Formats: sequence, structure tokens, C-alpha cells
Amino acid sequence: MKSYLLIGKCRTVSNPTKTGGVIVLFEQLISDFKRTNRKFKVLDLNRRNYPISVLVLVFVYIKLLFKIPRVDIVFFNGTAAEYKYYSWFVVVYGKLWKKKVVLRKFAGNFDNYFENDLSGISRKAVKFALRNADVNYFETKYLIAYFKTIANNCQWFPNVRPSSKGYNSNKKNSKRFVFISHVKRDKGIEEILEARKKLPNSFIIDIYGPVTYDCHIDQNVTIGGTSKKVEVPILGNHVYVGAGAKILGPIKIGDNVVIGANAVVVKDIPDGSLVVGIRAKVIKTNILKSEYV
Repeated sequence: MKSYLLIGKCRTVSNPTKTGGVIVLFEQLISDFKRTNRKFKVLDLNRRNYPISVLVLVFVYIKLLFKIPRVDIVFFNGTAAEYKYYSWFVVVYGKLWKKKVVLRKFAGNFDNYFENDLSGISRKAVKFALRNADVNYFETKYLIAYFKTIANNCQWFPNVRPSSKGYNSNKKNSKRFVFISHVKRDKGIEEILEARKKLPNSFIIDIYGPVTYDCHIDQNVTIGGTSKKVEVPILGNHVYVGAGAKILGPIKIGDNVVIGANAVVVKDIPDGSLVVGIRAKVIKTNILKSEYV
């Protein structure tokens, strides 16, 4: 039986309730390995579980030096920041010992982080890790499409969690789907809306969550709502919505769009547009949000 080294964030020992999606998913992976009787070791990346948090990098690197040679497969599970600090070392040291190395990126927005927050040596190190890992798992298909020209063997590893223990399989289906996450393209919101179009009107989709990346919304703004017709707008990145504006219906607002105060937007708006008026119109194109806000 092959042995694994699972690397990721474990639950905080001092306060188990202080958790998040990354910890929940990694703990679920550990539970799955236990349930299937696999042979594995765990290396914790949660800095709250180390006695001196400022030295967590040192502690982790030392543990990697000792643990990687003793397993067959190294399975790294990380956020964007953890990729920056550890992924390259895991790949280099794993390959030195001729181990199979698997990288799994939690959540989305890794493309923005890769393009805008990584630079110089850090970006080259992460790119090296992606290119030389045996498998690269991403939580969203959006990231697979983005990184397939950079990363080796990109595959989908969706966010899957066990159903509630109180679930009653005999209960009549309410035909209601609730989406709770960031309302953005790389979270699959467009796929949900496309699927809704194929369902009968008896199905209802409720969508809750922050709208998008770097989006400023002033007071008294109305953004769509939920209905049997799924009249939910999708906002792009770097969008400004002025006070009192209304964005209604199943429409798409592009990136770098500025919507003026009290505007009523009921149709798609392309990237880089300035929009004003009731029954809003595009009055200027090729703009940047930073030029107006």
C-alpha cells in the first residue's frame, strides 16, 4: 500500500470553532483517507497550531525535510499564499527523492494572485511548481482553463462536503437551490444560471454572497433579486455602482464599469464602460474605474 503525506491547514487546536472553508476541506480529506484505510501522515500548515507563529516557515520546512523521504506520494493542499511559500520547495524536494507530487489549490482568484500579487522570484517559483508537479488540482474549472498553458496535468477537484446528518431522503423535494458564496464567474455562477434555464418554473434558485472582486457599491443600491426567472445580474471585477442605482434582470456587467448614481441598468454592459441615466446608456467606453472613483 502506498503511503501519503497530506500537507494543509488542520483545525485550530486552541479554538476548534475558529475555522474556515480551507480547514474544513482539508479535514474532510483526512477523514476520507481514514475512512478508506489509506496509509498517510499529516503536516499541518496552520500557524495557530505552532508555539511561535513567526517561525512557522522554519518549522514547516524542517518537517518537510524529514517527512517527504518517508512517503510515496506528497499531496499538498494550499491557499495562494501557501503556494508562494511552500509549493516550490515541496516539488523540488519531492522530485529529489523521486516522489509523486500532487498540488491542490483551494478556492478561486488564484489567477489574479498569480498575475498581480506575485512577482520576480516568487512568481517563477510558483510557475516552476505548477509545471513540475505530477498533478495540479483546481477547485474551479475557470482556473483549469487559465492555468492549463502553465501547469502540468490540470484536473478538477471540486469542493465536495458530506451531507447533513439530519438529511431526510424521504422528504419531498422543495425544488429550491441555495447558492452561498462569492457571486462571480470563477465560482460557477454562470453555469448555475445556464442550468436554471433548462429547469421548470417550479424550481427556485436563491443566490447570496459578496458580489465580486474590487466592487464598490454605494448606499440604496438594488441589484436584481431572486425569482422563478432567476433575474440575477452578474457583476465583473473593478465595478463602481453609484448611490441609488438599480441593476435588474439576468444581465452581465463587465469589468472596469462605472454606473452613475440613480441609473437603472436592464441590459448587458461591456467592459470599460461609463453608464448613466434611467434606462441607462453607455456614454463612454475604454475607461478604467480608477479614473472616476
